[in-house]
Order: sequence, then structure tokens, then C-alpha cells
Amino acid sequence: MSALQKPSTVGMQKGLDAAQAEPAAPPTPNPYLEADRRNARPPKPIRVTLDLDETRHAFLKEFSGAGISSAQVLRALLDELQANSDLQANIRARIWAAKR
Repeated sequence: MSALQKPSTVGMQKGLDAAQAEPAAPPTPNPYLEADRRNARPPKPIRVTLDLDETRHAFLKEFSGAGISSAQVLRALLDELQANSDLQANIRARIWAAKR
């Protein structure tokens, strides 16, 4: 298209009206970007520090046992807490009772 032509006349020069003009081709995927997405690392987990008294720490270690980490137990507890509204209510009640 030259600088003197109007954009609306470009399709008509080829004998096509605007409704018959060929649709634009979809963009070609960039193979380098696709490779970067496939090789991208998962998001880094957020660390939480938890202070436990000796009794709770001993229970957590004993419960965890062989092949299960304390972190796995705590993640499973959080998943259960998220999925169970009755458990959420019990935990809130326990916390509020301990504050009194």
C-alpha cells in the first residue's frame, strides 16, 4: 500500500470487496518462547516457620514416621481444613477459647 492509497481501497484493488477479503493468517508461534514455557520451573513454594513446643514437635515427628515428612503432614492438614467447613468451625472455636 502506497502512502497515497487509503486503507479502505486496498482490498478493492484486487477485485474483492471488504466482505470477501482474505482473513489475516494467525501469528506463527515462536519456537523459542514455547521451549522456554516447557522448561520453566514451577513457582517456588512459600516457606513458613512454625514454633512448636516440645510436646507438639514430638507428636508431629512420631506421627510423620518413616517416609512422610512433617511438611507433608502439615500440607495435608491444610488441605483438609480448606475442604471441611466443620473442621474450620472447630478450629476457630478452639482458637477463640484459648484466647479467653
